[in-house]
This record gives sequence, C-alpha cells and structure tokens, in this order.
Amino acid sequence: MSGFSERRNQDLIKLNELVKSTNGKVQILSKSGNPVSTIVIELNYPTVVNSNYPTDICNKTKITISLSSKYPFTEPSVSFDKPIVFHPNVYDSGRICFGTKWLPTQGLDLLIKRVIKIITFEPDILNEASPANVKALNWYRSIIKIFPNKFPTTKLQSSNETNKPSMSWNNLK
Repeated sequence: MSGFSERRNQDLIKLNELVKSTNGKVQILSKSGNPVSTIVIELNYPTVVNSNYPTDICNKTKITISLSSKYPFTEPSVSFDKPIVFHPNVYDSGRICFGTKWLPTQGLDLLIKRVIKIITFEPDILNEASPANVKALNWYRSIIKIFPNKFPTTKLQSSNETNKPSMSWNNLK
C-alpha cells in the first residue's frame, strides 16, 4: 500500500471516530474512489442559507470533499451541496474558502471541525479580511449588531437545551 493510500485510510479512521463522537451531528453519506477521492458528509448544525436568518434556519447541510491524487500535499476541495451556506467565506458556487495555507499534517477530521466552525459562524474562524462572498459579509456585519446573541448559531441549540425542564434527585421529595 502506498503512503498516499495509507494516509487516506488513517484519515478515514479518524473521520469515523469523529462521526461516533458527535452523536449523529456528522454523518458520512458516501465514499467513492480507490483510494477514496470523494466523501459526502451531512452536517446537522444550525446554519444560515439566506439573509432571512434568524427567521430561516437550516439545520442540515451536505458537503462534498474532493481529494486530489496528491492529497495530503494538496488541499482538499470542499463544497456545499444545495442549500449553499450563506457565509462570507463560502463562494456563491458553494466552495469553501479556507483562506490559510493548507498543511499536509492536517487530517480530514480537523477539516470537518473547521467546516463546522465556519457554518456555525464561530468568530475565531470567520475571515472578514478576505471574503469569498461580499454580500454575505455585509449582511453578517449588519445582522450581528441587531442579533449579537444569535452567533455563533450553536447558541440557538444551547439556549433551547437549557430551557428544557430537567429532573434531578433534589427535585424528588
């Protein structure tokens, strides 16, 4: 087995571990190629698909990861299938702009974690300096002033989870 194939196999193992650790939030829908060159993944996180957020929320997105024959020395291409996430770092075509230089030491599990941070608008990964989608950037800059507590979008989940009634042994008398 070549070093390239071995690396892909190790990445797939780590990716499967990530899937198991997310309790269904990350799911591998398909893999194709020998060695694997295309992976389709479903991400179950709240995100923005148009400028009507927070009224319109999309809780499920699908991405396609394409690996060239020179992976891991060349960056994987990652793009959204419909609906395309409305984000400053996502081109209208659905391709994600990662902005920074790709390092061959990064695995696919870290790539997926980075995509999750992008779709949930984590501020530490949002690149306003070099947007792929200027319209989304302008929208984000205005909406964050109106709804600062709606970003990152995972805050919506946490606030819903904390409002659920809970039971503890202290409640029983």
